[in-house]
Amino acid sequence: MDAQTTTRGPGAPIERLLGVPDLMRLLGVSRSAIYRLLAAGRLPRGFKVGQQLRWRPEVVRRWLETREAADAR
Repeated sequence: MDAQTTTRGPGAPIERLLGVPDLMRLLGVSRSAIYRLLAAGRLPRGFKVGQQLRWRPEVVRRWLETREAADAR
């Protein structure tokens, strides 16, 4: 399954959800930094699958785009 797949609907492939280790690699920060950013409301809100936090890739992508645009101003 492709992590880039964002199409939803009946019969659509399910995208791979991102976990804390994925965000750590993507953002280049530590696990504790991820949790500090979450507590401060500076990361998109994830959701739990069992005991693990997960994010949809398109939500993280949109968040990064808005951060880039805000920093460009």
